[in-house]
Amino acid sequence: MIGILTTLAVLGLAVFVHELGHFLMMRRNGIQVDEFSIGFGPKVFSWVGRNGTTYNLRALPLGGFVQPRQNGPTSMAEAKPWVKFKVAIAGSVMNALFAMVALIIMIVVHPSFPLLHHPWIVWLPESLRPAAMVFVFSFGLTVATPPFFFYLLVTRFLALMGGMAGPIGILQMGSRIGHGGEMSAGVIFIAALYFFWFINVGLGGFNLMPLFPLDGGHCMRALLEKLGAKPTGRIIQWFSLITATLMIILVILICGIDILRLSGFIAPLG
Repeated sequence: MIGILTTLAVLGLAVFVHELGHFLMMRRNGIQVDEFSIGFGPKVFSWVGRNGTTYNLRALPLGGFVQPRQNGPTSMAEAKPWVKFKVAIAGSVMNALFAMVALIIMIVVHPSFPLLHHPWIVWLPESLRPAAMVFVFSFGLTVATPPFFFYLLVTRFLALMGGMAGPIGILQMGSRIGHGGEMSAGVIFIAALYFFWFINVGLGGFNLMPLFPLDGGHCMRALLEKLGAKPTGRIIQWFSLITATLMIILVILICGIDILRLSGFIAPLG
């Protein structure tokens, strides 16, 4: 039970961090936000802020969204391509930032943290390893996720599929926190913090995939618009259609892997 509750709390917090990045960037660039929601499904709690934004907490904490205004001078449609790009990438940047914070806390609490001895880090002078590890395994890993995913897709497809996880796989991983009741509060805290780092890197990195409607897809649309493509023109429409189709296929694969994992045909992750 501790593991399930911790997993839901970590997922909810990571999603909140991600959507907060989008929200803050929209507000900073004068885009009106009509709705800020954490979770999906029925509303559990809702209120309207002084800025006119409706804030919602929904029943299923497995996602979230920020809904900008669609029409008018303060809408996303009227924003410049560079602003759209910044808004799209802000969620992943915020995830990477909080992954960095989690790593810093783990180093302070656990000075012999295993990632400090990772092959990517160990060749550096010992005094530089903590700073290098914190950056490489937060921002570096987040940015590297899309190209690494496509590399594995081409070279090691089956291994990649076996290592992916949807909501069921993530819940299975998180459920091991505090399993058996033998962990102390300190160990549970470190395990939850490590899981929070893992989810932030995964969420931020996955959203940078150049597939619509992921944030990476919106970044690509903004870049195409900056290069001269019209928002409603054929180039952007075809890009959106093709990548959205690929995204649907990927989601079906991930859901299928989750079902196979739940049925015991694939070993749980972690």
